[in-house]
Amino acid sequence: MRLQRAVELLLEFLRPLYIPKQYLPDYGLPIGNKSKKEAVEVFKTWLKDLPNIYIVVYIDGSKSTTRAVG
Repeated sequence: MRLQRAVELLLEFLRPLYIPKQYLPDYGLPIGNKSKKEAVEVFKTWLKDLPNIYIVVYIDGSKSTTRAVG
């Protein structure tokens, strides 16, 4: 009963939205045979153009002896 009364006293607030996991369409970076400096610029442009709701995860691609990616 106390908890219900306490909740009633709280101001309305926006609840977080559940957005189902989505994967990017094949946005393969057009790096090809570019120099490292050119590739960095292509990547920065690509990253800047992504919508703010996207999360970019960086991994080094290594695997443990149990084949788990680290």
